[in-house]
Amino acid sequence: MKILVIANLNSGKGKAKEYLPVVKRELKPNNELKIYLTKDKEHTIKFVTKNCTKFDMLVVLGGDGTMNEVVNGYIA
Repeated sequence: MKILVIANLNSGKGKAKEYLPVVKRELKPNNELKIYLTKDKEHTIKFVTKNCTKFDMLVVLGGDGTMNEVVNGYIA
């Protein structure tokens, strides 16, 4: 399975940075994993719009804002 992880490492007062290794460890076995680290709102939306159909699953590691960006990119 091809999985795209979209991670905002500043989310949760930086706690998302702590969770990324766990997410990678749990998802990596038997899967193709791509990690995208968010830069800014517009860039994330454009990245998701361009790339989301290349993956079987999207995983969002971030807060409400990150989820909003991913959803907006996905439906664009």
